[in-house]
Amino acid sequence: MSATPTPSLNEVFDRRRWPIVRFLRRHPVITDLLVCAVYLFLSATPLLFLVEGAQSWALVLSIVFVVGVLLFFRRRWPLALFVLVLALELLLVVVDQNSTTSGLGTMIMLYTVATKYRPRRSFVLATLASALIVAGIWLNIDRLMGDPELNNPEMGGEVSPVLIMVLVGFTILMSNYFVTGIGSWVRNNRIHEAEIANWGLKIRELAQNQERTRIAREMHDVVAHSLSVMIALSDGARIALKRNPDKASEVLEDISGTGRTALADMRRMLSVLREDSNSPLAPQPSQESLRDMLEGFRKAGMPLTFTQSGPAIHADPTLELTIFRIIQESLTNSLRYSPTATEVHVRVDRTDTHVTLLVYDDGAHAGAPRYGSEATAPVTRTSAGQGSGQGLKGIAERAAMYDGTLEAGPAGDGGWRVLVTLTLPVHSPSDSSHAPAGADLRTSPLKIHRSKTEDAS
Repeated sequence: MSATPTPSLNEVFDRRRWPIVRFLRRHPVITDLLVCAVYLFLSATPLLFLVEGAQSWALVLSIVFVVGVLLFFRRRWPLALFVLVLALELLLVVVDQNSTTSGLGTMIMLYTVATKYRPRRSFVLATLASALIVAGIWLNIDRLMGDPELNNPEMGGEVSPVLIMVLVGFTILMSNYFVTGIGSWVRNNRIHEAEIANWGLKIRELAQNQERTRIAREMHDVVAHSLSVMIALSDGARIALKRNPDKASEVLEDISGTGRTALADMRRMLSVLREDSNSPLAPQPSQESLRDMLEGFRKAGMPLTFTQSGPAIHADPTLELTIFRIIQESLTNSLRYSPTATEVHVRVDRTDTHVTLLVYDDGAHAGAPRYGSEATAPVTRTSAGQGSGQGLKGIAERAAMYDGTLEAGPAGDGGWRVLVTLTLPVHSPSDSSHAPAGADLRTSPLKIHRSKTEDAS
């Protein structure tokens, strides 16, 4: 089953239009040819009946034909062709006062100009064109007043030339304003669609970047944790192989299990990125998963103790995943940078409004990056640092989702401390139940360590 591509906003806008409008927008050459054909038909047909004299007829028809050809190129040079078409149609008014289509080419050009330029300029040009056309008609007012139909006694006798010019001028002005208004509306609509499409593109890129960052953070946590545990177990297996072959066999089984779990997590993570994926999803890490993860570090040889105080953490999958990943990354750093640590402590303190996570070891952590309350980027302690700081950066990003803080760096007694404070959501109620009965409540080393760090800072 193939994935269905998500249509862009431009495609959505295009689908909302009428089929004939979609066709004309996709084929501008055909549209321009139709405009030219309509203009030539409306302008040339009346000439067969209204023009007197072969010489005048040929001149007028030539002007109409030239204007029709110019309209085909109206999109390329709208202002220049507007001036040229207006001049030709003024000449047409002077040559043939009976022409009923003089000004049609100007109206088409006014529409084109209005779709390209701001309304103020377009309406100024429409007013100027109307004034010039009316002035051209006024030059022929004597011949126009000689028309017997205007002086027919049955129509009320002689008609005032001023009244005629007022009516003609008003009609021409309103017609030009009308087509200019339509062109301005089309321009604004196109600008609006372009802005929405551009906004949608930026939102899409932002969402992709955020999702890419999230996936990179998850992959880093899974891969770095599993590889660090496998490396530690491999080192232990090499030593146990000489002293206790049976124990080495158990360690090798743990290595194999850790590798298979990491591979399954990686495949599951990559498969869910495909829209047509039907692969099963694993449950989010929970308290039970946290215990299993801590037990895995103990198997890797880490002298780990875990304490928990305060109300039990509310069943919030996102919060549980955040706590799990922070502790996992912190312990992975301890396993990687301080393999000779003799004490590693993990403490989770829960109050009604905050969750505090403290991970401490007494190792040296040479070359590890450092995050502090004043640092905005990781600071490497040595030029030959072992890490890139991506793990701590991921912890900081996870803490930021809960309006939290991260402090990571050397402790006062020479060890390493990672302190994360998370602000609980308002809707997360405090559970009256407390830590499990089996939890280790040896908190004195942590309290002593925290007081030393505060004194040192």
